[in-house]
Amino acid sequence: MRLSSVRPFRISLIFSAVLAILASAFWIIGSTWAPTWIKKQIEEYSQRLGYSLQIQSISVKPFQLTARVEGLRLQQIQGKQLFALDAGLIRLHWSKLMTGELGIRDLQLTNPSILLERPDGDGAKWNWMQLIETINAQKPPSTPTKSKTIKVSVDQFGIQGARLQFRDGQTKFTDDLGPFSLNLKQLSNYRQASDEPGVEGLYELDLGKVDVLIPSLNKMVLFNNVQASGGVSSPEPEQLTAKLNLKLDAGVLDFLFHLEPKQNLIKIDVAIDNLSVAPIVTLLPANNPLQTNSGVMAGKLEYQTRQGLWSTVGELSLKNIEITEGKPRQPFMKWRQADLKQIDLRKLASGKTSLTIDEVLFDQPDFKYELDEQGFSNIRRMFSKPAPSPAPASESPKSAAEVKPSNFELDIKAIKLRNGIVHYADLGVVPQLQTDIRKLNGSLLGVSNVPGRYAAIALDGLIADHGSFRAKGQAAFEDPRRNHDVSFEFKNVPLKATNAYFMKYAGYAIQDGRLDLMLNYRAKDAELVGQNRFVIKDIELGEEVPNFQGRRLPLRLAIALLEDSDNVIDISLGIKGNVDSPEFSATGLVWQAIRTVLTNIVTAPFRALASLLGLQSDTPIHAVLGESSYLPVDQEKLDKLAGVLVKRPHATIEFVGAYDPNADKAALARARADRAILNAAGFKLSPQEPLPIPSLSDPRVQSGVKSAYGQQVGRIKLAQRLISLPDNEARYQQLRNELIESYAVSEAELLQLASARANRAKELMVAQQPNLAERITIGASKAVSADQEGIPLGISLGSKK
Repeated sequence: MRLSSVRPFRISLIFSAVLAILASAFWIIGSTWAPTWIKKQIEEYSQRLGYSLQIQSISVKPFQLTARVEGLRLQQIQGKQLFALDAGLIRLHWSKLMTGELGIRDLQLTNPSILLERPDGDGAKWNWMQLIETINAQKPPSTPTKSKTIKVSVDQFGIQGARLQFRDGQTKFTDDLGPFSLNLKQLSNYRQASDEPGVEGLYELDLGKVDVLIPSLNKMVLFNNVQASGGVSSPEPEQLTAKLNLKLDAGVLDFLFHLEPKQNLIKIDVAIDNLSVAPIVTLLPANNPLQTNSGVMAGKLEYQTRQGLWSTVGELSLKNIEITEGKPRQPFMKWRQADLKQIDLRKLASGKTSLTIDEVLFDQPDFKYELDEQGFSNIRRMFSKPAPSPAPASESPKSAAEVKPSNFELDIKAIKLRNGIVHYADLGVVPQLQTDIRKLNGSLLGVSNVPGRYAAIALDGLIADHGSFRAKGQAAFEDPRRNHDVSFEFKNVPLKATNAYFMKYAGYAIQDGRLDLMLNYRAKDAELVGQNRFVIKDIELGEEVPNFQGRRLPLRLAIALLEDSDNVIDISLGIKGNVDSPEFSATGLVWQAIRTVLTNIVTAPFRALASLLGLQSDTPIHAVLGESSYLPVDQEKLDKLAGVLVKRPHATIEFVGAYDPNADKAALARARADRAILNAAGFKLSPQEPLPIPSLSDPRVQSGVKSAYGQQVGRIKLAQRLISLPDNEARYQQLRNELIESYAVSEAELLQLASARANRAKELMVAQQPNLAERITIGASKAVSADQEGIPLGISLGSKK
């Protein structure tokens, strides 16, 4: 009885002793002998590979499944160090190891340093590729066997104080990245929800300050604080999804990656918020470095690539941008906000790259346009390429057909400006000329670099003190200097604003006066023909410029001969030149023509007077031909009139709308035809926007011409014209002319236009002073003759008493 109870106890005691002996042996081997043996084997193996791998110490805690390595250094024998690690720690899971899974609880690397280097010379390889090839060469040959994939998981993987060095002797690219930190969580080579093969994990990366050299531009991109976080998953077999939240200083980029290797498909969605544009501006290809200390970008982009083709679509917004150039820093341009809508950048099957943008809207753009002492603009100075060396005399210049077509196609449907300003300065005159164009509004339609295609331009603004500016026309944005047809109007500009030019070219200062300037410049393949009309009002000459070096013009005699009873001088001058000529200057050509005319007043006065057009008087307020709108300068006059009425409570005013039976009829028909063409072409303009002349070189406008012609004139006649007329720009010009002629404007419509002009004048005044609504009346419309400023508005003052 007693023997049977002692026996189990004795067995348990023996079993416990055996376990204790085994545990002690496991501890002794794991903590003392194994680290030394492992260190020796690793170092001997590295010697056989031609490398030196040194380890300061290895410590193991067997029962905790923990190992620690300190002072690891890997380098080529008689060569450079490839890898260094101050300390490394790994902890394993007992429970996962028992189930056959390599479960890593924690993996930590402290101060790792990696060198990626490739020497100069053909066939040179990266240092790590050499190491891998050496290791593979030492492997014994093995027969392929199908083995079960071991499940691997890592709860926490951390890297602290890492450094990465790039040294590429072939491209001469060098960079040092770090120190940075990286934290990875819940990594596994299987989907934990279904236990099927796949990839999952979360990560955090702190790179700190990062500066990267762009070798092709030889420029640096600098970020003071770079952090990244996100996750990786495999929701379906053969699919990989990754999220990346990238913080660049105060900006954020959210990436969503979707990869399907079997479909050769990559999709990347990017959300951008508060991203600084300063690093991007420094990369612009300017001759003088561009910089900005303000401005952020926001928007969404979607990138996709498949079968060798790729595309990027989306929208962007650039806010509070201010760009400076040169040393010391000088302002160049800024804007409150620029919106780029419906961006589509893609590689075409033809191999070309295409960029289309539906609309670019600039809100409050502020731009500096400056001419230096040699007459070159800041745009040309910053962005022009050096002139090519002249071809040998035996070589004939290449024709347009021989010029290699561009591999990049640009098509911007509309560029619109809202409430902008242009700072104009001419440093080549003394005193230096500076003036501003304010409240600049308008649009550029159909901007493209396709040869032969012209963009339509329409701009309005204010200049100097109560002057106005208007530009209309077309320009080939492939090379706008060499091919354009543009008209400019400067109205009511103080002559003092142009005083520097009078002092430089005429030898006189200007005391007072106003200037209306109408310019039309046409250039075809660099050959320019220009018409310049000057209307000078109430000019008062000042003193002669002392020590004037040029030929002083006889301005006092010219004014006495040319000024009419209304104190108005009206002169028209033509110029010609080649814009490719190094000596070309439009301003110089204009003043040369003026000098010729005014000099002839002394030498041949009758010949000079015969070359001048008749004089015209101005009227206070004018409406635009064919429209019920008023230019900004006339709107300001209405504002002043409203201020006068407010101070005189018993005064009333009557507006009498007017029309010109001939000029308005033609202008109204043209406006209806052009608006119908632009609407049919997909260019939507509000009634208050300046109406540009359609660019008949644009295929969309050509389609709009046919559509509007078919609806208004008739599809049968359209078909006849399309058959009989050759398919060129002249065909669409004829169709446009016939479309304009088809619009019959009745007397009732002209009266309606005149009434709309009067009502529009009332609306503008009431908008500034609502209390004036009852004191402004509309009179019966009447026919008048238009003058060169437009249609005069009839005004009659009265009293309520």
